[in-house]
Amino acid sequence: RQNETALVCGKNTLTYKQLMCSAHEIALKLGSFELSKEHCVGIYIEKSFKAVEAILGTLFANCAYVPLDVKSPESQVSYIINDCQLSTFITDIRSLDSLTAFLTERHETAQIIVITDSDCDEAIDNHTDGLITTLSCSCQEADEVEIALSSGWPQPEQLASVLYTSGSTGAPKGVMIEHNALLVFTEWARTYFDVSNDDCFASHAPLNFDLSLFDLFTTYANQISRNDTNQLKIKMSELHSVENAIRRLKNIF
Repeated sequence: RQNETALVCGKNTLTYKQLMCSAHEIALKLGSFELSKEHCVGIYIEKSFKAVEAILGTLFANCAYVPLDVKSPESQVSYIINDCQLSTFITDIRSLDSLTAFLTERHETAQIIVITDSDCDEAIDNHTDGLITTLSCSCQEADEVEIALSSGWPQPEQLASVLYTSGSTGAPKGVMIEHNALLVFTEWARTYFDVSNDDCFASHAPLNFDLSLFDLFTTYANQISRNDTNQLKIKMSELHSVENAIRRLKNIF
C-alpha cells in the first residue's frame, strides 16, 4: 500500500510513503522544538501537498494545527496570529515573505519551518527574524516509514485544531476542535453519506473552513478520491479519525 497514490494535484502525484515520510519529518522537526501537547502551530501554505503534509505532521507531533488562509486580508491573518498567540509556524518559500511581515511584533520568539523542494538557503538569507528552519521533505527512496510519537498518543479530549470564522460580522472567532469531536463527526459523515471506496469528493473550501474537516478526515475513512477547485485529489484508506489515523497509518507500513 505504500506505493499507492495518496494525493494528486494536476499531473503531480504523491504516494502514501512520500506523504507519510514528509509528515513524519515535519513531526520530528516540531518535536525538536520541545513543544507541549496541544501547542498551536500556524499553517501558512496554499492548499497543496505541503499543506496536507504540514497538517498531518502537526498532528503526529501531538500539536494542534491552525490553518491561515494566504488569500485572507493581512489584518485578518495578523489578528488570528495575535489572538491565538501563535509562535510556531509551517510555511513554504513562496509564503515566507508574507508570514514574516505578520510577525514583526513577535519575531524574537517565532519558530518557522519552511518546507522546501530543494536547497534554498540563498532565498532566506534576508530573513533574520525569529528562528527559521528549512526542511526539504524528500524521501521517495525510503523503504520503510515509521510513525513515531515521542509524546504518546493523543487523548480524545486533546485539541486537534483551531479554525477561525471569517469575521464577516466582526472579529474572527476561534473554534477549538478536539480529537473526539472529529471522531464523532467523521463517523457520522461516513454513515450518513454512505461513503464508499468508489466515491469522489468535490472540495471547494479552503483548509481554514470547517468543511475541510469533512474533505480531509472523512476521506481518511475510506479509500476514496477528493477533487477540489485547485485540482487536488486525495485517496487515503482505513483511517477513521484523527485520533485513530496515527495508529492506523502506522499499520499501513
